[in-house]
Amino acid sequence: MHDDPHLARHAQVLDALDFVPDVGRTAVVDDGGAVLLVGLGERGTSSTASTRIAFAFAARAIAAGELVVETEDLEADLLQAAAEGIVLGRYSFRGSSRHSGWKPSTLSPSWEAGIAIGEAVCLARDLVNTPPNVMTPDILAESFRVLAIDGGLTATVRDEQWLREEGFGAVLAIGGGSSNPPRLVELEYRGHDGGTDVCLVGKGVTFDSGGNSLKDADGMMTMKSDMAGAAAVAGAMSLLRRFAPRINVRAVLPLVENMPGSTATRPGDVVTARNGLTIEILNTDFEGRVILADALGYAAEANPGAIVDVATLTYAAANALGNRTGAVLGDDSEIARIRTAADRSGEPFWPFPMPSHFAAQLDSDVADVKNFPGAREGRVISAAHFLRRFVPGTVDWAHLDIAGPAWADETYELTTRGGTGFGVRTLLQYLLDRAH
Repeated sequence: MHDDPHLARHAQVLDALDFVPDVGRTAVVDDGGAVLLVGLGERGTSSTASTRIAFAFAARAIAAGELVVETEDLEADLLQAAAEGIVLGRYSFRGSSRHSGWKPSTLSPSWEAGIAIGEAVCLARDLVNTPPNVMTPDILAESFRVLAIDGGLTATVRDEQWLREEGFGAVLAIGGGSSNPPRLVELEYRGHDGGTDVCLVGKGVTFDSGGNSLKDADGMMTMKSDMAGAAAVAGAMSLLRRFAPRINVRAVLPLVENMPGSTATRPGDVVTARNGLTIEILNTDFEGRVILADALGYAAEANPGAIVDVATLTYAAANALGNRTGAVLGDDSEIARIRTAADRSGEPFWPFPMPSHFAAQLDSDVADVKNFPGAREGRVISAAHFLRRFVPGTVDWAHLDIAGPAWADETYELTTRGGTGFGVRTLLQYLLDRAH
């Protein structure tokens, strides 16, 4: 494949080792120093996805010390994927992010783009992995404000008084049981002089106890990850200045801590959302859709070309698809765009239908809608129907349920244990594809 004498010597060693260059397979040879070789699959079969994964394995194979990467022979898209894989594969979290200690042998725009994307995913991972006693709604809002400054975005942080004055009854209801009051963060990127092209909405529950509909102990152990949707949105937004697309993007991020107590919402309470619809809250552990109701209604006021919400919303999504694939529902046009972006970025999403009869599960005797469908079947779908009521029919919309892939109990491919940053790459690609 190459005339390089170093590679020829390596090939002889690999033949002796009976090395099969499967994607991610590694071997170390001595060439005046240790050289790590990584398999990219059969000749001519390399893709961005396989390259990304292979270099993540390579990065983990050298767990410490400096990693010098020979990249001259990779095409631009594969070079970007390699850089992403190295950053993601090297990630670890022990109270702070450590994903450094390597350098490329050559710089190029593709390599630097891959580094930037990998770092944005790691930023989202950091936010999710931070302990919930540290990452309260106020601290998360401040983290987003700092991210905006670094990323050239406009940031506005709204407090509970503003939420009360502006009629965000749904957010206040879910955040009312915590001593850490709710926040709502708005991030904005402007790439041209027109109106808002896309609004992104991210669920930001910094810890979900279930509220008065209390989870069991096992169910709470990873609930610091219930703000992974907001983290993914923020990670994608942080990249927009670097890629400079001609698109105007606004993000609406409702942040709450869902706790039980005398001031918490009770099952059976009725609250009024920002858009005027009333919600009967029958189960306070179905809280994500409630705060998203306010955020979606508020996002729609900008009359955007499309709204995409991202949330760790239902266990049903993980039960149906496992822990490595997200669900996508909504309008056909946006589902198609999300799936195209997901395929290019290497993050799998699978579409669910939205049969109209599921909407009837949300009818309430005392309010416009109830947050708990009752029926166990099809809860990914009934959740999407709930959200649809807060998005005008004139606005294209997609709902991304990332309850499964937002958290990993084991290391695999690009992913290390804990928060995964799933969704950052897909959202970025989606926005770049939609740019004028």
